[in-house]
Amino acid sequence: MFEQLKKQWFLILLFGVVAAGLCFPAPGLWIGANVSNKVFLFTLLFLSSLPLEAKDLLAGLRAFRPIMLALLGTYAILPLLFCASAKVLEYFHVETALGMGLIVMGAAPTSQASAAIWTRFGGGNTALAVALTLINSAANVVLGPLVLRMALGAGDVEWPIEKLIGDLALVVLLPIIVGQFAGRLLREGVARNATLISVISRFVLLTIILTAASKAAERAGNVSALSVALLVALCVFSHMWVLMALDFLGRLIRIPREDRIATLMVGGQKTLPVGVQLLTYFPGMELGVLSMMCYHASQLLFDSVLVEVFRRRSAKKTQSAASDAPAPADKPAETQTANAAQ
Repeated sequence: MFEQLKKQWFLILLFGVVAAGLCFPAPGLWIGANVSNKVFLFTLLFLSSLPLEAKDLLAGLRAFRPIMLALLGTYAILPLLFCASAKVLEYFHVETALGMGLIVMGAAPTSQASAAIWTRFGGGNTALAVALTLINSAANVVLGPLVLRMALGAGDVEWPIEKLIGDLALVVLLPIIVGQFAGRLLREGVARNATLISVISRFVLLTIILTAASKAAERAGNVSALSVALLVALCVFSHMWVLMALDFLGRLIRIPREDRIATLMVGGQKTLPVGVQLLTYFPGMELGVLSMMCYHASQLLFDSVLVEVFRRRSAKKTQSAASDAPAPADKPAETQTANAAQ
């Protein structure tokens, strides 16, 4: 039990920050009033992009089927599942903002950090996961607004779609591009300070969550425990079904197992900070951050179990292959005689 808690320490800390923001909103509100959320998001994505290798992106561009399947999961299957979940919440008269949080989360790209990490732990193609992550994030500039337009309808979207595309290009695409250039110029420094970069990235993410939770504090009292339980169940359901759908389609179009693991980890995950930023375009829906937190937590917990299953299967296959391998043939007599003479 203690070992599992150690593995999920950051997730526990994340929920602690949400609780702090809801119970003591003043610090988060002060930060939000003095520093734009876009600054934090730009910094976070820039730092996350520093260690990523451009060569992995170029290699991944040739993997057409995994690219299409990962984009299908992020920008089609998951948004449909989120819209269905929002309808279920509406049917049970749950706070509207919780359903909106799921719908907006559907327009966010994949997680930049955990997707590649889980792929590596599960024995998948890590280089492909990195490439899929970069492509997925870059495509968000166009596909994210398109998802929102289709999910909400043109009449319900009060902001110009062009403005959202421009903002996403500024806070999502630009930091990735700058991070790639900086990472190549400072390769040795990035490798040497990888731990420090990771710590700063997590601190920035926690700050984003604190400000979002603080803004949602005044509406949190309207949510019952049963509503939260239903929300958690829907998040787990959505994540489970998107992974099942991607695995089925991956097998159907004969994507190799290592590449399919990368596709699952990229196509089934959503990044929290971009979702929080998108939610700012909907005043009065700040409580939707709880829905985003629930899905983020469900994907981390579910995938941590899933990659362990993948890892054990890979280990069994490796052992089986080693046991089935033919024993080395005896050396010819001439070779043995020569070796003896030496």
